[in-house]
Amino acid sequence: MNGRRLGDDFTITQSVSFECNDGYELLGHSKFKCNLGHWSPSFFPSCRSLNCSEIVTDDPQMVLEGAGTSVGSTVAFDCHPGYRLVGDDFLECQNGGIWSNSIPYCEGKIFINNDS
Repeated sequence: MNGRRLGDDFTITQSVSFECNDGYELLGHSKFKCNLGHWSPSFFPSCRSLNCSEIVTDDPQMVLEGAGTSVGSTVAFDCHPGYRLVGDDFLECQNGGIWSNSIPYCEGKIFINNDS
């Protein structure tokens, strides 16, 4: 579990609250009240990670710099000589654990020979 319950009194009319650990956000209500043996609301919350997934690429021409996955972290991308980057040269981990754009990729440069 990535959060905790605040309060230990489960008698009628009493309330308990829930909160998430750092790096997580609460999905659902934070406060619940005991009404005649039932909790209101009836669905308890969960905690969702705010961190982004680790960026993994199998592109042998890709050069990555940075490996953070927490909100605000950035990862920079570049390509080996002879290749060009298609997409953003860096991505930032945003709230909700979402990267700012798709992972870029490297493609070979096209050289045109004008010798005719």
